[in-house]
Amino acid sequence: MIRFFIGTTLYLFSFAALAVQVGGLYSASIEVLDQSQSARNEALEDAFSIVLQKVSGRENSEDNAGLALKSTEISAYVEQFQYQKMEDPASGYLLLINFQKEALNLLMQQAGVPIWGSDRPEVLVWLAVKGDGGRYILKADSNNRADQVKQAAADKGLAITLPLLDLEDQRALSFNDIWGGFSDAIVNASTRYDAKKIMFGRIEKLSGNNWSLKWTLIDPMGEFGGDEKQLSLNLVAGKSFAGLAAHLAAIYAPSGQEFKSHLQLTVTGVETLSDFIRLTRYLSSLDKVKSVNWSHVEAGKVTLSLSFTGDVAVLKKVIALNHVLIPIEGSASPVPRVEELLVVPNGPLESPENTVFYRLD
Repeated sequence: MIRFFIGTTLYLFSFAALAVQVGGLYSASIEVLDQSQSARNEALEDAFSIVLQKVSGRENSEDNAGLALKSTEISAYVEQFQYQKMEDPASGYLLLINFQKEALNLLMQQAGVPIWGSDRPEVLVWLAVKGDGGRYILKADSNNRADQVKQAAADKGLAITLPLLDLEDQRALSFNDIWGGFSDAIVNASTRYDAKKIMFGRIEKLSGNNWSLKWTLIDPMGEFGGDEKQLSLNLVAGKSFAGLAAHLAAIYAPSGQEFKSHLQLTVTGVETLSDFIRLTRYLSSLDKVKSVNWSHVEAGKVTLSLSFTGDVAVLKKVIALNHVLIPIEGSASPVPRVEELLVVPNGPLESPENTVFYRLD
């Protein structure tokens, strides 16, 4: 069986604040024994499945009738591929495969599979490990176990941060706090990281090479979790992060929301040309936003017309992932229902009736 490793790169896209974006969603790296056509065909199918999962946030997307492609059909969506020699020559090669973003997005849209954009919430992860040479909390310093967990998250298209576990963390939180699931202590210890979403869990090595991971996600909307048992740490972490990714994708890329909509966005605190450029660049960088046009400018305030994909409530959740725009409470018109949004199948945008209000941070 081919083992795979996905090089998903996380990078920070800087505006007034830092908004986490996930790169490498349309690429995968697969281990192959040789450069034969049969090995490459098998790798293409594996890579296609992996990329579909990362882009949609959902497992088994390739089971969709519109995405059940053969290797010869998958190759039409490949942008480029290359082989890299493994450190151990006897192990074969690493086949790096990049897919065409726009072509794959169109294929997924036609199949009715949601596309989760690259703007994704960063998750702070506290994990207590037991039965693996002792008891410890996984920390940000690179080591074998931490690297395995970070790779498992990257394989699912997630942006995670492990704690520094310095003196401040050690005073605020103990192994037993995480193992016992004392959420108040975990939330308090997470304050310094300005984390919007916090995952904590306990990893235990069972008999043989069996592993278990019981995890919980905490965010303003409540708690969500899972309990997995697998034959290796890689598998149990991967399965847990797949569950986490599916949960987040249901929030930020819900099914059945590929319609095109638009609304007005009024932003205060836009005092200079630099502010205006920063605002429009930020909005244009959001995957859900298809076009940004200004309609009115006055001292310290600008009104923009946005064309975007999906429900305005989901767009507002994406904007809330960072501190670029701060909602102005009490000024906004009620959040429109899906049926109230102007749906534009084709043609130019018309002037929208719904307006939301923000302040540039």
